[in-house]
Amino acid sequence: YPAIRKMVKSALKMDLRANTTKVGNNTAVRNRFKDKGGDFWVAKDIGKSSIIGCVGVSQRKKRETDQIESMASSKVVEYEIQRLAVDDKSRGKGMGRKLLSVAEEYIRDQEARSNPGTKNASITIKLWAVTPECLIAANKLYESAEYKKEETFQAGTLCMNVYCKSLYL
Repeated sequence: YPAIRKMVKSALKMDLRANTTKVGNNTAVRNRFKDKGGDFWVAKDIGKSSIIGCVGVSQRKKRETDQIESMASSKVVEYEIQRLAVDDKSRGKGMGRKLLSVAEEYIRDQEARSNPGTKNASITIKLWAVTPECLIAANKLYESAEYKKEETFQAGTLCMNVYCKSLYL
């Protein structure tokens, strides 16, 4: 799919243009996600020392409809799953599910640490993911991980699916 290749190239260009120097364990890509209130992980094949998958997560920007939340006893925070990819040879072995689990666990931990005194308030975490409809395995992964398809839109020649999953603290 040429349109997907173009999308991946654009995403990599955006991820790498920030800061190309390595600081400790942080890379330019990881720093970009950390700057957006998230993080980035890679999965390695230990025997071959090769990367077999990756996923990033970042906080979504507040929208105007979120103004009501400050008056309520509940809080809604939103994150976006990005750059989820698994090497062709490693698919079907649970790696995509594991990467999603790592991202979800990180988000839960972050929100629990950020909101220690929320005894009488509930926190809803909405996780969003957007993926091309033609990537059947990716769509099946999100659906099997209890993400619900919220909408479909056209991005150039690609039909994109938007998924959402809610977590509660």
